[in-house]
Amino acid sequence: MVAACGGSDPDPGPPPIVAATDISGVDWHLEADRNASFRIEGTELRGTDSCNRLFGQVSITEGEPTTIDFGALGATRMACPDVTGAQEQMGRALGGSRLVEKPDESALVLVDESSGERWRFES
Repeated sequence: MVAACGGSDPDPGPPPIVAATDISGVDWHLEADRNASFRIEGTELRGTDSCNRLFGQVSITEGEPTTIDFGALGATRMACPDVTGAQEQMGRALGGSRLVEKPDESALVLVDESSGERWRFES
């Protein structure tokens, strides 16, 4: 009798749904510059782009995939040089609607569905 082992792994299916509670109440630091970060509490966003304070409203929609809709983002105007590019990256990452991925407990990835651009944040 000959036994055969399976060839390919079964399709893992869609990624798990990211819950709003997995995102809220955590300081998320931009991987490229940990001085740039944001935090969501309820529908409010507070943060920094490594120079300016950021503030605004958000709406999290849980699903497959989970999305965050960033409303109009307000910021102070400190006029710091953007040496690491964090100011530009934070402005793009927190602008508009973003898909949310959570590859592990300490990481959050925001994805612009139209351009494919991705920003990784760590707690």
